[in-house]
Amino acid sequence: MSALTRILLIGNLLPLTRLIAVLIFLATSAKADFINTTNADRAPTIAKISISGQQIHLHLEIAPESRSAFAPLIPVSWPDNPDPASNLRQRDVDDFSHRLFCLEVNGKPLRAKLTGAKAAERSTLPSRPGNRYDPLTGTLLPAAPVDKRVYALDFTYDLTEKPQRLVVVPPMSGQAVLANIGFAVDHMGVAINDFDYLGGPEPIELNWQDPWYSRFENPNIARRFKYPFMSFLYIEPFEIRHEILVRLKDLRRFLKVEVTEKSGADMIPLALRFLRANTLVVADGRTIPIESEQINYVEIDRSTMQTLKKDAVIDENTAVLGIIFVYGAKNFPGSVMLDWNIFDERLKEVPAVIIDPAGSYTFALNTTDHTLTWNNARKHMSSADLQGVRSPALRDALMPLLLSMMATAVLSILIWRYLRRRPARLAAMVVVTAMVALAFYIYQPKSNNPEENAESRHLMAALLRNMYRAFDFRGETEVYDKLARTLSETILADVYLAQRQALMIEKAGGATAKVQSVAIRSVMPVSRKISHPSYQVVWDVTGTVGHWGHVHVRTNRYEAMIRLISNDGYWKIDGLDVLSEDRLQ
Repeated sequence: MSALTRILLIGNLLPLTRLIAVLIFLATSAKADFINTTNADRAPTIAKISISGQQIHLHLEIAPESRSAFAPLIPVSWPDNPDPASNLRQRDVDDFSHRLFCLEVNGKPLRAKLTGAKAAERSTLPSRPGNRYDPLTGTLLPAAPVDKRVYALDFTYDLTEKPQRLVVVPPMSGQAVLANIGFAVDHMGVAINDFDYLGGPEPIELNWQDPWYSRFENPNIARRFKYPFMSFLYIEPFEIRHEILVRLKDLRRFLKVEVTEKSGADMIPLALRFLRANTLVVADGRTIPIESEQINYVEIDRSTMQTLKKDAVIDENTAVLGIIFVYGAKNFPGSVMLDWNIFDERLKEVPAVIIDPAGSYTFALNTTDHTLTWNNARKHMSSADLQGVRSPALRDALMPLLLSMMATAVLSILIWRYLRRRPARLAAMVVVTAMVALAFYIYQPKSNNPEENAESRHLMAALLRNMYRAFDFRGETEVYDKLARTLSETILADVYLAQRQALMIEKAGGATAKVQSVAIRSVMPVSRKISHPSYQVVWDVTGTVGHWGHVHVRTNRYEAMIRLISNDGYWKIDGLDVLSEDRLQ
C-alpha cells in the first residue's frame, strides 16, 4: 500500500477512528505515569541524594513553611524578596552538615561544601498535578502544593573511600523530626527508593559491585521495581498474557554472554528464546501456543515507565527488558498454570502477580514451588457472547393503529345505521374524526422512538457498549460478525477498517487496551421516524491498558449524531457523526 493510499484511508476513517481514540492512545502510549501513594513527592521540603564513586551530591528544595528548620541557611528577606543575596559562610555549612542534615559514614558526619543557593520554583512536582486517588483504597490523595516557591540549595560531599554503609539523618530534636521531608536516593545512577518520608535516621547498605542491589535497612523504603525478574499473569476475556520484566545484567548470567559483546538489539532474540524455553503456560490441562509476542527495552524511573527503541543505548546497571507473550482463549478457562524454571544460586525467588477481572494476587516463586495456578472460582466469570438490541416489529408497532381504526369503523357504521337525522350523523362524523386522531396519537410508539428518558439512555448505552466490546474478540471474522450485530452495512466496513488500523498500532506498541465502561450523559431525539430515529448523544468512554503490573486509564467524552435503523427485529447504528471529543482523564 502506498503512502498516499494510507493517508487517504486514514483520512476517510478519521471521524470513526476518533471513537476508538481511547484505545489507540492507550495502546500506543509510550509513557505511563506512576502514583506515589506515600505522597512524599508533595512534601514541603524535598531532598535528592546522588551517590557516585568519589562524591555525594545533595539537592534541597525548602518551602516557606519549612524555613524555620533550616533558618541558618536561608536569607532573612526570603520569600518576600524573590531574589535575595546569599551570604552563607563555611561555618554555617558545617553547622548544617553536622546538625541540620547529616550524611554519616562510620558514625561520623561527612563535611559538606555549598555549591549553589538561590530562590527558585519547585522542580520536583508529581507526574500528575491534578487530583490523584490511592489505587488500593480509592481515597483522594492530598493536592500538590499551591505555593511553588522554594529556596534551593546544592551541596557536595567528597568521599575518600567507598563506604559500605551510609546513614541519612534529618534535622531532629530528640526523637522528633523538625521538618517534613520527602527524599529520594540514587546510587551510581540507580534509584534505591521512590519518594519516601524521612522520618528519622535511615541507614543504606551500598553495593558498589552492583548498585541495583543497594538497599535501605528499613524494608518499607524501597523502589517499586526492585527485583531482577518479575512475572505478571493476566487472565482476561479472550486472552491470557504472560508479561515479564527482567534486568539485562542478571539475564546475561543465564545467557552466558557479556552485555558488551552484544548490542541492545542483538540481545533481544537471545532473551526471547531463553524465556520461551523456560516458561510454560497451561490452560485447562493443555499447553497453549504463543499467539504473539512483544519485547522492548523499558526505562523505569520514579514517575514513569516508558518503552525504548530496540537499538537504544542502554545502561548496564539499569537496562530492563519488558516481554509480553499473548495466548489466545475462547473463553475464561477453568484453570491456568504458569511453570517458571529460571533460578540459580543468586536468583532464588521471583515475585509473581496474577491479574484477573476480580483483582490481583501476589505470590513468590522459588525452586521448590515454581508453579503458579489460577482457578476460576467464580462461575459467573465468563466472556458471554455479544447480544443484539431488539426493536419492536413493525406489525407490533402498527397494531394499536389497526385496532383503533377497526373499532372506529365498526362504531361509525353502527352510528350511521341507527342515527337517521343529518345533525346526528354529522355529530357521528366528528366523533369518528376524533377517534381517528386519538388512534394516531396512540400510534406514536414511545418504545420505538424514546425521548430523553431511561429507555433511550439504556438503548444508546447497549448499542455503544456492543460496538466497543466487539473489539475485545479475537480473529478478523469474529470481530466483523460481532460488529455486524450493532452496525448497519452503511458504516460496518468503515468502523471495521478503523479498528484494524487501531489494532496494528496496538500491536506495535505492545499493550492491549480495553474499554471498561460506557456512561451515557444525555440523549436528545432529533428525528422521530418510526424505523429510522436519530439522536444527539453525549457519552463517556473509559479505557484501560494493563501491563507489567501497572494500569493506565483514560476517559474521553464524545458528542455525536447517531442514526438508528430497525433491521430484522434489532436496532443497529446506521450513521454516526462525531461533533466533539474531549479528554477528561
